[in-house]
Amino acid sequence: MVAVNAVHPAYLAKVMIDKLLARKEKSAMIVTASVAGLRSMAGNTIYGCTKTFATFLGEGLSFEYKGKIDFLAWQPGYVHTKMVGFK
Repeated sequence: MVAVNAVHPAYLAKVMIDKLLARKEKSAMIVTASVAGLRSMAGNTIYGCTKTFATFLGEGLSFEYKGKIDFLAWQPGYVHTKMVGFK
């Protein structure tokens, strides 16, 4: 979970930033976070932590590359799955 939700977005940003800066057009990157990263929930601690990381990654990179690359940390709402107790 940490690899997919935290490490991979950070690695992708690291790999892509130079390529995006080299473009003539302004570029953008969207990081998929989750509302689960905004509030702790029993049984989803690690998931929430990784999504909080994704949110902070998007927000932090947005400040660092302001005017050069647009970053968006997208936080979709709940989806009815077994992970959140819905069947």
